[in-house]
Amino acid sequence: MPFSIHFSPETVRLGRAMNQRLSSLSTTFRRISSGVRVSQASDNAATLKINSQLEAQLRATQKEIAGTIQKTSMLQTLEDALAQSEERMLKMRTLALEAANGSRSFMDRQALNLELNSIMEELNAISDEAVFNGIKLLDADEPLMLSLNHDEPSKQLLKVNSVRPDQLARQSSASISMISMAQGHTSM
Repeated sequence: MPFSIHFSPETVRLGRAMNQRLSSLSTTFRRISSGVRVSQASDNAATLKINSQLEAQLRATQKEIAGTIQKTSMLQTLEDALAQSEERMLKMRTLALEAANGSRSFMDRQALNLELNSIMEELNAISDEAVFNGIKLLDADEPLMLSLNHDEPSKQLLKVNSVRPDQLARQSSASISMISMAQGHTSM
């Protein structure tokens, strides 16, 4: 059950828009650093207005860049935690298959069960430690939402709210129930 973060075409579009804004920011810096200083409207009203607009644009672009950097950092933290969780879940699957194949003794299966419990504790620890700015990324009460653009609504990042083994089991059971209900309705 690999986890991955997919970027949609709108993400690419937003990246292109950010590059255009960075180019605009570069132009703004070039204009401001040219040495032209206007401190009063009586010096040159038109230049003062342009200067004020450029400074406002610069501040807005800097805030957008800071927000984008923060979102990128959060996604990197999330990606790392998901990779660690995936590794543990694959190990759990391997242990379960090994225990179920019938070639292991009772004592061997008990040892495999102890290792499985240890891995579940590791998953719980990963879930507890995956925090970004005080937000639990893998053990949330609510879905993890992110907006890539301030003009668009936030979108849910993960289909599950937790990677804790007990939560995953409940979410899987709910998904199986929903699928069987949907299949029951379509076969009628």
